[in-house]
Amino acid sequence: MTPVTLIEGARRAQPHSYVYCTRPTSNHRTSLRIFTKIVLTLRSYQLSMTSTITRASATPTIEFIFHGTGTSSSVPNIACITADPITCETCGSTIAPEGQKNKRRNTGGILRVLGENQTTSKVIVIDVGKTFLSAAYDLFPRYGLRRIDAVILTHPHADGWTLNKNIQAHIDVYVSAFTFKEVQKSFPYLVAKEFATGGGDIPEFRWHIIKENESFRVDGVDFDITPIAVHHGRLFTTENEEPGNVQTPNDTPIPSGTATPARAPPNPTAHHSSRPSSQRSSVEIIEQGDPTAVEALDAGAPRLSPKYKSMSIARISPSNHVPTAKPKPYLCFGFIFGDFMVYMSDVSHIPDDAWKTIHSKYPVSSNLNVSSPGCDLIAQNRYKVLVVDCLKLEPHTSHFGLQDALDTAKRINAHRTYMVGFSHRITHDDWDTIGEYIEGRKLEDTQLNRPNVAQALRILPPPGEKTVWIRPAFDGLRLFGNRETVKTLLSPPDASLSETRALEYLDSNFSTWESIERLSNLDSEVERTRVEAEDLQKRLGESQSSTNSFISTTVQQTKSLLDSAQELSLKRHLIADDILALRDELAPVDPKGKSTLLSELEELHKRISELEGAKSYVQVLERGLQLSEKAVQAIRHPATTLFTTTILDPFRDLSDFVSRADGLLINENSGSETPMIAKFLRDLRSSTWKEIKGVLSNRLVEASEKLSWPLPINLTTSSTSGVEAFQRTFVDLLSLQAEGEALQTGNGALNNRNERDGLYSLEALILPIALRFKFHFDGTRPTNRLDKPEWYFTHILNISHEHRGFMEHFIQPLLDRSSFQDINAQNEFTRLLFPILARKIRKSVPQLLAQPSLLAHTIYQALLFDAAVRESGFTLANTWEHRVTKQHKVKEWPGVADIILSHKSWFDEWMDAERHFTEHQYNEIIISPDAFAFSHDGNEEYQQTDIRPTNSARRIKALLEQVTERYQPLPHYNQRARFLITVQVPILEAYYGRISSSLDAFETLSSSFVRAVPGALAGQVGAGVDTRKLTSGHEGLQRLLKAYASASSIKGAMQEWGDSIFFLELWTEVNERSALRAKVDAHPSLPQTTPASVAEEVHGTLFDELISQYDSITIRAEDMMIRHVCSEVEGELKGYFANYASIPTHDSYDPSFPPG
Repeated sequence: MTPVTLIEGARRAQPHSYVYCTRPTSNHRTSLRIFTKIVLTLRSYQLSMTSTITRASATPTIEFIFHGTGTSSSVPNIACITADPITCETCGSTIAPEGQKNKRRNTGGILRVLGENQTTSKVIVIDVGKTFLSAAYDLFPRYGLRRIDAVILTHPHADGWTLNKNIQAHIDVYVSAFTFKEVQKSFPYLVAKEFATGGGDIPEFRWHIIKENESFRVDGVDFDITPIAVHHGRLFTTENEEPGNVQTPNDTPIPSGTATPARAPPNPTAHHSSRPSSQRSSVEIIEQGDPTAVEALDAGAPRLSPKYKSMSIARISPSNHVPTAKPKPYLCFGFIFGDFMVYMSDVSHIPDDAWKTIHSKYPVSSNLNVSSPGCDLIAQNRYKVLVVDCLKLEPHTSHFGLQDALDTAKRINAHRTYMVGFSHRITHDDWDTIGEYIEGRKLEDTQLNRPNVAQALRILPPPGEKTVWIRPAFDGLRLFGNRETVKTLLSPPDASLSETRALEYLDSNFSTWESIERLSNLDSEVERTRVEAEDLQKRLGESQSSTNSFISTTVQQTKSLLDSAQELSLKRHLIADDILALRDELAPVDPKGKSTLLSELEELHKRISELEGAKSYVQVLERGLQLSEKAVQAIRHPATTLFTTTILDPFRDLSDFVSRADGLLINENSGSETPMIAKFLRDLRSSTWKEIKGVLSNRLVEASEKLSWPLPINLTTSSTSGVEAFQRTFVDLLSLQAEGEALQTGNGALNNRNERDGLYSLEALILPIALRFKFHFDGTRPTNRLDKPEWYFTHILNISHEHRGFMEHFIQPLLDRSSFQDINAQNEFTRLLFPILARKIRKSVPQLLAQPSLLAHTIYQALLFDAAVRESGFTLANTWEHRVTKQHKVKEWPGVADIILSHKSWFDEWMDAERHFTEHQYNEIIISPDAFAFSHDGNEEYQQTDIRPTNSARRIKALLEQVTERYQPLPHYNQRARFLITVQVPILEAYYGRISSSLDAFETLSSSFVRAVPGALAGQVGAGVDTRKLTSGHEGLQRLLKAYASASSIKGAMQEWGDSIFFLELWTEVNERSALRAKVDAHPSLPQTTPASVAEEVHGTLFDELISQYDSITIRAEDMMIRHVCSEVEGELKGYFANYASIPTHDSYDPSFPPG
């Protein structure tokens, strides 16, 4: 047994001693000296025994300081000390110096690791609650603490993690993922500084995520810290949360780059040290209230160096849920600090996982079983300190009571147990008395009669043979540990330290003159001390005996272990030799030799695995093909002529087989490509369904041909049996389709939609029609002509019209009695005819691209066909396409012309052809000899007062109206706008430029237009031509009048077009669509648009800008005509006025115009 005797020497010593003297006379001083000497004499024997342990403080390497031992509200309670009178003994005592141990801050500790020269190496703080700042102000200067290297948080309650700015920057913080999330939520600027809003420097922390049962180390510390998860009350979750759905700290998402996992360094050694316990380093614990008041603790056990794995640890549920009747434990972290201390500051229950971890970390020998909860550990293999929660005497929902704390202390069996987390109901002295009772000490009646102590005795069982050392901790209490424990325990006692402790005891208990005057109590104190000293002497002898026995046993065990290690080392070398020999036997004789048996077996095993995989692959395919054949045969050879749902049972088996295979072969979360076997099975299921559909479709086609289908059917002349057979096969296909909808395999195997999809029954009726169409328009028949697209368009229109009565009066009632009563038979039948035309158009258009006129003709005929179909009342409402898309708003049918128009390259080819054709027509009009001659076509629309247009103006107007007629049926406004901008507007711009250049030339020649061809408005004047004749007189005026008439005619035409319904609708659509607005606004000859969201009404027309341009040129021509007439009149009158000025003036002279 370890020679350890737990002795409390000065546990009642105050951190600071106070002496109060009323009048310090010589008598008082003499009495104090005598009292001091007597007490020193009586206590010397006891203190000399105590010094055996306290010498361990000479070279401590670990120091633990309690910076708080109270609950979250701390002590004193403000309500207690402000009451009048003060009735709370604990809170009231904190006002006086004697009650300083009753001041209790939020529970937490400071772990200081000391270096070789007793200098501070590392400082680790456990929990930084609301009162940590005041604790730091008190303890850091007192004990010479200058920095904090790491912070460990137990849980995210306010008494454990109110970080804020209480500690300096650049500190490692070790928390669970859940606690980190709560810190991030409450203090986001501590995690990411971009959330800081000012108010001072912000600390920069390095966050480390720790996990339960996974040890980690703080940088620079050579022992492991292991978190354990204990219950801290209960957490209530919402009703819809199942036990496995509550988010845990391990599940809490951590922002990238904000925190790193904390782990212990890899340790190649075994889970427990293989060294004898006598050779393992150990730590001694020393309790101290201040730097001078020191008391000893236990020592002598090894530290562990286990292997660690990175595993998920935390299973803490978040606490911000609506409470229900399903409580869950709220988990809090406790910690195991090497073999030094088990720390559990907030605990209401310790689960089995935590117990297993605590037992697994015991500093025990490898041959000692500690897995069972009640394992009785030998004394030398115990933790040094247990710090355990104890709120009050009775149990609490979130904290231990006295009995729980005692049971935990007995089960862990540490050398010393300290209680923390006290409320303000019980004083420190009462807790101390309760600890002495548990330890088995004899107590005075005055102590036992105190109310709190008496209540505790009613709760606690009588002390047994196995006692536990348990005491209350207090703020500022210091515990020391030392690795040189064995050497220290065997060293002689330190008398000087005993005298120092005796003085401290006297200073603490006799600090005033009144206490000195009570010297009569000294005898009883001396007697109590003598009895205690005898007891300690007895226990010391037992400890020395057990120490000698333990040392002897340890030496023997060490020798035995050394012998075993030597034997194992020899066996290891023998095994290594055997392995080398076996490897040589299995290796080939030479590099070019044959393979060894082992390599051949490996190759055969690999081939067997591949063959087994191929066999499984083939078996799956075989099973699928068998089910497919069975499903088709069930339709081809039914047991009865009636179609029933049971006939599809084989196909259902196939569908279920494929679905199960998909679940086994496809991992959707992996993102890998679908295996080929899965694709094959899906295709097999789809093709099987198509075969089943084909069997029933063939029966319907056979029955319909007996009724002369696809020719118009006359039911009155048809046989009753033929009509019934047709009706039966038609309904069978409807039933098959209804069952297909019910199956809904989920992967689209039965719904690979294309433009030919529809009602199965009507699809079957389309097959003969498609065959006849192919015969007439896809072969070498004379009806198959590229220049006659109207023939096949008319053929389809006729078929739709011819069978309307049959669809409405015979087919529609069949649909109304099925599950497809929402389908209109005529509309669906017409829709299914369109794919026939679509196939023909797609085949013909590539041949038409080289012949623009035929391409334009085909498009024009397609537009006429679409218009005719719409006029017949066709819509996509109540069709299969509307049913499967499940749209509330009926989709507008785009028409078969959209097949060409929606194909960008085809539409561009047609647009270019139309533009070139229009430009060619325009050039022909302009170069015509009579282009600018006044029109004399006999049109009576012009009144006698109107100016007749020129031939070019009239022809250009007709050309543009022809272009409008060609693109007016286009279904999309963007196509219409493109025609306007690309084809029509350039013609109007070119004609405007032609007239404007003619007027410019007239002004250049000063009097007339010049044209290069007869009848032109402008041109170059050839040699020998009298330009004055072209620019003067009646001929010059006529040229200006032609320009005016041309511009005025086109301007009037554009005004009419702009007010037409077609161009007004186009202008409105342009203003409503941003894409069209951008195109129009980018063109200089078109007006600026106004978004419909800005303007309540759309004003103007598409041609306002061009009308304005043409209006300006008419005004210009009119002004030039006026100037021209004035100039001509002035020129003609010059001669008259000259002659008139030379005639003498007489009174009888008659001023008349001269003859000639």
